[in-house]
Amino acid sequence: MTPSGPGSRTPPRVLAVGLSCVDHVWRVERFPPSASRTHAKSYAMRGGGPAATAAVAAARMGATVDLWAIHGDDAAGAAARDDLERFGVGTASLRTVPGARTVVSAILVDPTGERWIFPYRGTGLADDPEAFPVAAAASYDAVHVDVRYPRVCGAAVAAARAAGVPTVADVGHARDLEHAADVDHLLVSAECAQEIADEPEEAL
Repeated sequence: MTPSGPGSRTPPRVLAVGLSCVDHVWRVERFPPSASRTHAKSYAMRGGGPAATAAVAAARMGATVDLWAIHGDDAAGAAARDDLERFGVGTASLRTVPGARTVVSAILVDPTGERWIFPYRGTGLADDPEAFPVAAAASYDAVHVDVRYPRVCGAAVAAARAAGVPTVADVGHARDLEHAADVDHLLVSAECAQEIADEPEEAL
């Protein structure tokens, strides 16, 4: 690995692996609505997905970042790629699958900031490690995964750990924890933490 970090002039190289999607965000006065048609206060379309969002955040902080994700060859996939590249995220190994449909989400946000997410999981987005340069994960300074594609994320983590590269997993649901068992650092959502807290001790 190339020395990097606070004492180095070389920006850290980060690999993010997992979900890249398009979020359609409506801000509403209340949810659920009181009538069959309720006007939204605002609307925005932007790139989303835990891995893609982490990649953008790292790039904005000065890291050199690549993203391994899977898009369809549709308008949503093109929009998500454009958004990533606009923020300086490397997309050379981002996979675009002919005939597949990209993950998209409808997100409703009320005035308190509470949100409701309605994801469409897409089609044809095969979880195939052979579609990515897995061995290259060993060349980064850190690898971040969101386990949305367990086989791809698992292969990246295995290659990174074999080379002593720190690994991080962002997990949204307790059902996905098994796919993050080998990472060095685990981040979980509030929902995931609550699921774990509610489990009987013998089930943990």
